[in-house]
Amino acid sequence: MTSSPYAGRIEAVVGTFIYHRDKILLIQSTKWGDHWLLPGGHVEYGESIFQTAEREAREETGLPVRAEYVISFGEDIFMPEYHRPAHMVYYHVVCQAEHADVRMDANELKTHRWLTPAEALQQPLIAQVRMSVER
Repeated sequence: MTSSPYAGRIEAVVGTFIYHRDKILLIQSTKWGDHWLLPGGHVEYGESIFQTAEREAREETGLPVRAEYVISFGEDIFMPEYHRPAHMVYYHVVCQAEHADVRMDANELKTHRWLTPAEALQQPLIAQVRMSVER
């Protein structure tokens, strides 16, 4: 188990539901095992969730995106898939990518795929991402 500056705190996080043409971007992260999910990360002090979405997309994928709207939000408390105990309040923000040329942050991400929503639903997704894809 990794120590975290967030231990014992509620974490505000954003998942970026990035689309380009008819496909969405899914990633695998070292923090979530073999599950497919959305790129994203923590909201910084003084930052809006749309600003977080655009920043995290750029940092993790190299993609310039435009945040459009929140597709879902919820709460994760001690999810077994995550690499450490955490209590997170999350927002999934739909973002349009200017192009599909991903430049992954190798420290954060293991791999990525552009998939249609139907293809994405065939992957081992964490439950919260599955709900957003189904919408």
